Amino acid sequence: MGGLSGYCLQSEESKYQYSQFCQHLREYVNAAGLSAVIEHEPGQELYVDWAGDKIPVIDQATGLVGLKASLFVAVYPHSGLLFAHAAANEKMPSWIDCHVQALNYLGKVPGIIESDNASTATYRPVRAKPARRIYGRYADLASYYDILIVPARPSKPKDEASVERALQTAYSLILGYFDGVVFYSLDVLNEAIAERIADINDNLIRPDGLTRRELFSADEAPLMRELPHLAFTEVTWKHAKVDRNWHITCDYQYYSVPFKLIGKTLRVRLTKDLVSIFDGDLLVAEHSRLTGFRYRYSTDPAHNPDGILLVSKS
Repeated sequence: MGGLSGYCLQSEESKYQYSQFCQHLREYVNAAGLSAVIEHEPGQELYVDWAGDKIPVIDQATGLVGLKASLFVAVYPHSGLLFAHAAANEKMPSWIDCHVQALNYLGKVPGIIESDNASTATYRPVRAKPARRIYGRYADLASYYDILIVPARPSKPKDEASVERALQTAYSLILGYFDGVVFYSLDVLNEAIAERIADINDNLIRPDGLTRRELFSADEAPLMRELPHLAFTEVTWKHAKVDRNWHITCDYQYYSVPFKLIGKTLRVRLTKDLVSIFDGDLLVAEHSRLTGFRYRYSTDPAHNPDGILLVSKS
């Protein structure tokens, strides 16, 4: 006779009901500091978070810190395959862009993305309660890739263990590696990070004798979905008034339009890479989107009154 009945018959001392047995077992586990080993299903989860420390980027003209870049980290916990990217800030467009870049780099679509409750990803609908809700713009990305977003449970540090391990890897192998190195642009910083990530994933040997890339390719990639043909693109619309120097201002950057539009309020369509400016439904100007240092100009000479470049283009 097995199970609970067997336990009751074989025990010569105190006998417990099942609920009592479970309660005593929980008390013993808590007192002894025991915990279960979490097994990660290959290809199911992608953990994401912002690393705590920021990376200074120096303005070469002044020698001062132009911006402090945030490091985004994504990891598949089964293989440890890692992605990292530096962003100018931790706002929603950067959060979305980092996810898109991570998925493009990792090359496959997971079933679940678990975020460490970054304020960019989730918010508390009721202040006094711990429950968190996903922002609509983040949910749009999840819907596009058919991914379930799962915030880490509040006050459950074990939920975040794989993220924390990834962050420790980022600190020691990325941030520590670049300690003392001076970067003068976000692009150069990300080029250096990309080289370092390639080395970590493709050359660094795990205790089992495999690289992260080899374990991912063997165990995870065959179980995962392919990326859609087109990457998710977030579109933001704004209104901007044309200044007397025939430029509009968007996100602290300046973009030219035909000078005849001075004083008009125009519609601006912003994607990650492009700024499209409309007078009603008519496209009047289009520029590559400026990122990084603020207050730079993108000027098309054809927009000036006499077709001469009056403002330098950065």
